[in-house]
Amino acid sequence: MKLLAGALFLIVMFAVYDAIGGSLPGSGHILTRYGVVLGLSFVAVLIHELGHAAAVLAFRGRIRSVVVFPFAYRVASGKLKLSWNARGGEIGGYVAYDLDRINARTKHAWIALAGPLANGVLAGAMLILLWASGPRQPANLLQNLATALATLSCGMAIVNLIPFAGSDGSAILRSLRDKRSRTAPDRSI
Repeated sequence: MKLLAGALFLIVMFAVYDAIGGSLPGSGHILTRYGVVLGLSFVAVLIHELGHAAAVLAFRGRIRSVVVFPFAYRVASGKLKLSWNARGGEIGGYVAYDLDRINARTKHAWIALAGPLANGVLAGAMLILLWASGPRQPANLLQNLATALATLSCGMAIVNLIPFAGSDGSAILRSLRDKRSRTAPDRSI
């Protein structure tokens, strides 16, 4: 499944790279394009992880840390640090949290689903921005960035729902199958 997710994400990244090419200053220099793709990826991952964090808070859980590589925010200390440590196969980031024991499996599943849903909302917002900006013009930087971010965010949501180690799809399946315990205090999404 990880190979399928990787192939799908590679296709998404080619589409994102192509979407921003024609409107960048300097004819879309390759390093500039990579930098823009990297920046958009950071934004999409941040929104994704904030979706998980919002769900944890909605279920009255406790967030220990929010990590969006290369940054880690530790809630207890209130400090933002550089971090390159990936836990459990996470690719772009994760939220470490604790929940109470009541309906924990269901809560974990909803928290896992919240990241892809946040990406869906971001993609929808970019599509509304595109609709509001009028007819599509190939050299319009704002339209191309909105298209790229919508494509990236939608692709991230879909890829994250594929069940492989470290994905939200895997966390959802694990939460639905986990019959050993009603709680898992050390979860990361």
